[in-house]
Amino acid sequence: MIDRDSDMRILGKEESVTLLNSIEGRDRLAVMFGLHAGLRFGEVFLLEWADFNPDDGVLRIHNRKRDETVCVPLSEAVISELKTYIASSEGERLYEDQTAVSSSRYLMMLNKKFKHLLSGGVSFKTLRHTFLVNLATSGMAV
Repeated sequence: MIDRDSDMRILGKEESVTLLNSIEGRDRLAVMFGLHAGLRFGEVFLLEWADFNPDDGVLRIHNRKRDETVCVPLSEAVISELKTYIASSEGERLYEDQTAVSSSRYLMMLNKKFKHLLSGGVSFKTLRHTFLVNLATSGMAV
């Protein structure tokens, strides 16, 4: 059995900055959710603007498997980026086309962008791993 976690890739600070500075729009916002809030791609893909409360800076993610809501505090950088994006958005979601096919295609496109910009096996999951390692090494409980 292969231990998939043994190959876990973590982005360094310079790589994270390179990635964020190299992409724009909803791609950048999606990356920020992964790097700064530890969201999974599926959680980002299903995000609706109503899930965000600008007054408390919290994003509410509904876990359909467990039928529960998880509150995710957002950093000032993510809040600012999110507010800017929402103001220019015409829809009610980050991704209006929420089919399984569009989700898979979009995730593959993002992962290709990551691999083009950074060396080594980088995927959207890498962003969550990077967030969790940064959280743990900062002394915050995971």
